[in-house]
Amino acid sequence: IAKSLGVRFHRYLGYEGNQIQFNNVELVPLASDNKFMDICYDVDDEYSVNVEHQSSHPTNRKMKDIYKYHIYQEIEGEKPVKSCILATYDPPKNKNKEIDVKYNIRFHPDFHYIKDRNASEVLSNIKSKVINNIPLTDNEAIDLIVLPDMKHNYDNRELLKTSSRLLVDAVIHDPQFHVDLIDCQKKMLKRFLSKKEYEEMKHMLNLKAED
Repeated sequence: IAKSLGVRFHRYLGYEGNQIQFNNVELVPLASDNKFMDICYDVDDEYSVNVEHQSSHPTNRKMKDIYKYHIYQEIEGEKPVKSCILATYDPPKNKNKEIDVKYNIRFHPDFHYIKDRNASEVLSNIKSKVINNIPLTDNEAIDLIVLPDMKHNYDNRELLKTSSRLLVDAVIHDPQFHVDLIDCQKKMLKRFLSKKEYEEMKHMLNLKAED
C-alpha cells in the first residue's frame, strides 16, 4: 500500500515532503535470520524514513533490530533518518516507547497508531462528504483503505464492503490516485473476504477504475 500511494502515504504518517524514492530494503546486511526493513525511502533527497509495521507490541529485541536499521541507513545514506512504527495494535498507556539499546543510548522512534482513530466517526464524516459530493482530502481517502485497522465494533467484512462502495462514489480529483486507492482496497479485501465476496467487490471496483 505504501508503494502504491507514494508521497501521500508519507504525509499520512504526519511527515512533510514533496517527493519520495523507495530504497531496496534487501540491501541492508542485517539478515542473519532473514530480517529486512519493511519500508525505506528518501524524502526530497534530504532525509530517509524507515517504516516498520507492527500488529503487536514490539519486543525489546524487535526495537533493537529497528535501531540497527536506523543506524545502518544513517551511515550508508549519509543523511538524517526518521524511524516510524506503523502500529495496528491497541495503543498502550505509554505510547512513545523508548529503550536503552546499548551503552545508555536511548532510541525513540515515531509511533503512528491506527487504532487511535475511531472508525465510526471517520466513516460518518466520509459518508457525509460522499452524499454531498464534497471532495475527499488525501488523508480521508486513505482512511477508507485502513478502516479495518482502526478502533471499531463492526464486522470487518461488512466494513470493507461499505468502504468499497464509498470509494467508488467518492469525489477524488486525481484520477490516478483514485485508481491507486482501488488497487490498495483490493489488497485489503483479500485479507477478510471469501473468494466469492472478493470477486463481487473486485468487479465493482474494476468498473470504477476503468471509467
